[in-house]
Amino acid sequence: MSLHFEVSGPNSQPHVRAVDRRPPELVGGVRLYGKAPGPFTITWKQSARGPRCRTTRKSYKAARQFAGELSDMLASGEIIKRDLAAAECITYVSARRKAQSIGESVPGIIDKYTEYVQKLLALDPPATVDEAIRSYLSHRAPGLLSLNVPDIVKLLLEQKAKHQVGAKWLRTLKFQLERFAEAFPGPIRMIQPHEINAWLGKLDVGLVTRRHYHDAMRELIRFAQAENCLDKNWDGLKHIANPEPPPVEVKLYTPEQVAGLLACCTPGLLPFLAIQFFAGVRHEEMSAGEKALVDWSDVLWEKSLIRIRKITAKTKKLRLIKMQPNLVAWLQPYARKSGRICSIRCTGDALYRLGKRAGIPWIRNGARKAFISYRLAQTNDMGLVAREAGNSQKVIESNYLELVTEQASREYFAIFPPAQDRIIQMDFAFGR
Repeated sequence: MSLHFEVSGPNSQPHVRAVDRRPPELVGGVRLYGKAPGPFTITWKQSARGPRCRTTRKSYKAARQFAGELSDMLASGEIIKRDLAAAECITYVSARRKAQSIGESVPGIIDKYTEYVQKLLALDPPATVDEAIRSYLSHRAPGLLSLNVPDIVKLLLEQKAKHQVGAKWLRTLKFQLERFAEAFPGPIRMIQPHEINAWLGKLDVGLVTRRHYHDAMRELIRFAQAENCLDKNWDGLKHIANPEPPPVEVKLYTPEQVAGLLACCTPGLLPFLAIQFFAGVRHEEMSAGEKALVDWSDVLWEKSLIRIRKITAKTKKLRLIKMQPNLVAWLQPYARKSGRICSIRCTGDALYRLGKRAGIPWIRNGARKAFISYRLAQTNDMGLVAREAGNSQKVIESNYLELVTEQASREYFAIFPPAQDRIIQMDFAFGR
């Protein structure tokens, strides 16, 4: 308590009034004045010879916090710029300390925040940072591994390579998933179905290829769920458009064309081509880069069968294909106990050049389609043909079923190699 003398006017007698003047609370070099309920005054000097600065706060808590931060800043040698208020300087210093506690800088956080807000505002409809955080937390199941899409893709491809899947299929899967990982490098659980739909729409591919991408993403999602990188209840794939492509009519090789292709075929390619035409073995089941698949040990002469082992088959199921007499005749001159049936590395290019020589354009998958169509006309047994081809009856009906007459089928399986001891008379024989 202190006494304060006051004089009200020129003729007034001085009187004494008691004033409650508490000494200031010192917070480092900062002074804090006032009493509840406030306001409270904070004063300080920026330098020994500088003027005393002053500000106020409504509550003691706010004033005490401000005084503490200001005292720490002054003690650490922080300089308050003339064009910034003290409060702004303290706010900046506090923000910098918080940023440093998470290994960031204030400019870095501002840049990232601005980038994220711009991306969210570009969405249709726009989203806020709070909405993005809530969405992230709702999709993050407890215990999930924190792996980004490129890491998951790498693990998946390594697993597929160990399981010795078809090299051609693996190359396609690698191309599609790496392209997907490039577009979505973050955590897989954060990808939204509408983002994938937008990405697929920008690929500029046909509906068939789009479905292949859809299948590749399904493979990736299943793997991510199995590896605990994605919630097992995640069902976003059903919201990704997967339109049915229109049916494509593919021309079927006639018996005359098949005979023409075989007549122009080189010895190194002929067994490979004959097995496709007359046994329907898939191209990739016999030719997969450095990996030998169906080889001469799978030609079972004593049983007149071609064996497609589980490790070789695209469907991973064993299948046996009955060799027709004409196929036996085509293969016998080249028969060996084991080894590759075709040593040509780029069989696709070799087949294309064959078509150019014969004057018959090579049809992709045309040899297998021809076998299935003519074999079905020969046997009238779709179940048998499906087992030999390694397909379902539904797939054969939708992709391979052609109206082939029994006569055309007889001509097809009567295509034999020219031989001195066997001359096959055909109305379409070359040179007749």
